[in-house]
Amino acid sequence: MYSKIFTSLILVSLFILMYSLAYSQSTAELVRKAENYYNNENYKDAKRNAQMAIEANPNLIEAHKFFVDSSKFLKELDKCLTYYMDKCNKIWFWDKNKPSWLYGLGLAYIANGQSKEAEEAFNSALKLAPKSRLADDIQKVAGKNKLSISFPATSLNQDIQRYSIIGGLLLVLIIFYFVYKIYEERKTGERQVAQIKKDRRVNFFGKKRY
Repeated sequence: MYSKIFTSLILVSLFILMYSLAYSQSTAELVRKAENYYNNENYKDAKRNAQMAIEANPNLIEAHKFFVDSSKFLKELDKCLTYYMDKCNKIWFWDKNKPSWLYGLGLAYIANGQSKEAEEAFNSALKLAPKSRLADDIQKVAGKNKLSISFPATSLNQDIQRYSIIGGLLLVLIIFYFVYKIYEERKTGERQVAQIKKDRRVNFFGKKRY
């Protein structure tokens, strides 16, 4: 029985590995096609292949560049900007692909001559992924285009985790305080009741009542 389970696990692992390799090769092939089409000034097909690569894996930096540059030559930067803004608006900050979409948006803003907006997009991406290959490329692009960017010491997710821990500790302390207050009030009430009962057993002259 255990040998069958073990064999099944091995087969599943091999299938996942083979699928991952095929998936990586297919996205890499799309980027290569986009590059070839771009170098041959076939910007329509370059853009199409680059977009398919981005949709499959948003972390492909070169695919974003071919997509944006091809859009520029096709005079479709408005569509390009709308595409990236829609992507950025639809996913939350904790999504691992959010920095990549912000990176692409920054490239689109640069291509459209919007330096300030590009800085905002790049800084937002850096806040989510300050230590990554993406951050290194943003630094190069920003330096080339004389953009003002900042590298935070910690990512937004790390800041949220830290403040969540602090908030959790404060919540525990607050709960403990109120529980302690309720306990003290209850004990005080019990003492008062006991004192009243004691007082009722003694008459005006201090003698016990029977």
